[in-house]
Amino acid sequence: MSIRRLLDDYGLSENKLAKRSGVPRSTINSMKNAKKQGIGNMKLEHAKKLAKSLGCTVDELMDWYG
Repeated sequence: MSIRRLLDDYGLSENKLAKRSGVPRSTINSMKNAKKQGIGNMKLEHAKKLAKSLGCTVDELMDWYG
């Protein structure tokens, strides 16, 4: 799955997810627009921030979108 799906599932914009997670919007945008780079290819630091902001663990985030 992809960041695009995550945004859709949570009803978030790139800006809202960036503010909520602390992951730069430019990073979220790059992940969203990369064809082969989904959630599984992000930096661990960013995965931790996204998971925390979404109320799940990194493992759950990867399982859900992996």
